[in-house]
Amino acid sequence: MDSITKRLSTEIKVDIDLKDIDNMHRLGRQTPETPSTGPLTANMQLNSRPRDIIIKFTTYRARQAVFTHRAELKHSKIFARVFINEELTKTPGEVYYNAICLVKNERFQSAWTSNGVILVEDNSNRVHRCE
Repeated sequence: MDSITKRLSTEIKVDIDLKDIDNMHRLGRQTPETPSTGPLTANMQLNSRPRDIIIKFTTYRARQAVFTHRAELKHSKIFARVFINEELTKTPGEVYYNAICLVKNERFQSAWTSNGVILVEDNSNRVHRCE
């Protein structure tokens, strides 16, 4: 995971050293490799994807550097389907999910989080804070 983190920081043009990371781990259970022959067992998944990674930074400054430059991933070929998001509690997470759904339905232009605050930009380019 250290190598993934270093490549990601290089891709978003942020100088993050391993000393800037306090803790890093993947979420969820590791699924076994699907055998090329034979039936699938109950605990094997057909649509497996890489597990999410949680990173705890040692300083707020390092965290903000990553969050400030996370939009650089939109132009990345290596990390095309990688997203950097804040970890939100249940209620703000649900509000953020609903805001993202409204963006997909073109009711808003964009939605993002900043320090746990959910922000949306409407179609007239005004930013609103979601409560």
